[in-house]
Amino acid sequence: MKKTYNFKQQLKIGKKGEQILDIFFKNKFHIKQVSLQTELEEGIDRIFINKKSGKKFSVEYKRDDMALKTGNLFIETLSNSSNGKLGWIFWSQSYRVMILVGDIIYSLKTKELREYIKEEGDKYKERSCKNKTYYSVGKLMPIKDLVKLKSLIVFRGEK
Repeated sequence: MKKTYNFKQQLKIGKKGEQILDIFFKNKFHIKQVSLQTELEEGIDRIFINKKSGKKFSVEYKRDDMALKTGNLFIETLSNSSNGKLGWIFWSQSYRVMILVGDIIYSLKTKELREYIKEEGDKYKERSCKNKTYYSVGKLMPIKDLVKLKSLIVFRGEK
């Protein structure tokens, strides 16, 4: 039987991941949290401002604990089956996505990852994550395939 995920519990796990990422990047960037409306409508969680150059860019945070066990990232293609909302990969307006897997952070240009999933996503298995009243769908992208993306930056945190 497939596990049913609890939205509130997953949100709590995600918020902890956001705290970890904020702490990790705070020495190099001024980090501005955005409004809930911006998070929901634009898929942006933070604005990073480089402390040295002043360069600004938007970031979406993701946390994928299951990838530690499977070696695959869950790249959401359908967010909510009950209303047909597409997954973040197709609508996020963030410049970069930061994916936390254990103590490793994978940073990629969102647009490049989106194009890769559009072109190569069919070769990956598709899985659903069931919630109480709906399910989400995503592609299982092997972490090792991230090296195919030119914008990949890998950060290693502390245990």
